[in-house]
Amino acid sequence: MVDPTKRAPRVRGTPLDPDDPLAEEWVVIVVGTHFGVALVARHPPTGRGEPDDSAYEFAITYDRGLVIAAAQSLVQRVESRQVQQQ
Repeated sequence: MVDPTKRAPRVRGTPLDPDDPLAEEWVVIVVGTHFGVALVARHPPTGRGEPDDSAYEFAITYDRGLVIAAAQSLVQRVESRQVQQQ
C-alpha cells in the first residue's frame, strides 16, 4: 500500500476502505488556473468476478466543471478519511 505521507508537496492521497466504490479505480486529477484534466481508469470485469489485471478501461476529460466536481469529491474523501484517522 502506498504511504500517503510520502507524497510531493500539494499532492493529496489516502488509502480507501476496500468497500469504497473508488477502491478499484485509479484517479488522477490536475487542476490549475487555466487547465483541468481528469484521468479515471480501472481493470475491466471479466465476467468471472475477478478484474482483468492485464487491461484497463479509462476515461479522460478536460471538461472543467466535471474535473472540479471530481476533485471536490476526492478532496472530501481524503479530508474525511484523515479526520477519521486522528
